[in-house]
Amino acid sequence: MRWEADVSVVWRPRTNRSVRASRQLALTPQAQHSEPDSLIVLPVAGGPPRTLYRLKKSASFGWDTVSWTRDGKHIVFGVVSGGLDASSQKTELWEIAADGSQPHRLDITADTIRQLRVSPDGHHIAFDTGAFSSEIGVMENLLPAQKASR
Repeated sequence: MRWEADVSVVWRPRTNRSVRASRQLALTPQAQHSEPDSLIVLPVAGGPPRTLYRLKKSASFGWDTVSWTRDGKHIVFGVVSGGLDASSQKTELWEIAADGSQPHRLDITADTIRQLRVSPDGHHIAFDTGAFSSEIGVMENLLPAQKASR
């Protein structure tokens, strides 16, 4: 599959329960022309991509701000409300279920969030923030507790 745009992409984590599901990518290609940006899940073995979330036209996904939770059940992503060309690039973090349900805004907003990662235990989010100088942020206990798999 080819996009004529900047794309952030990340593998879905492998889980014991679903090897097939782990062979998916989440991507946020920057839309062309008047199309809004979308969060897409793409099966690696083939098949059509699924659009999980579509932004308003004035918004954009932040750079490298898409990350799966360890269990592969949710995706955390960053949204720049005014778009990447806005003078203030405040990034809001959101979470959505892997099936596209329950999108909701997390209570985290910062200047130009990049390199978003969810920790392996699912209790922390790490990211880089800042336009010309960088700061590293780690947030605790923001995602719902994950149930232990058997």
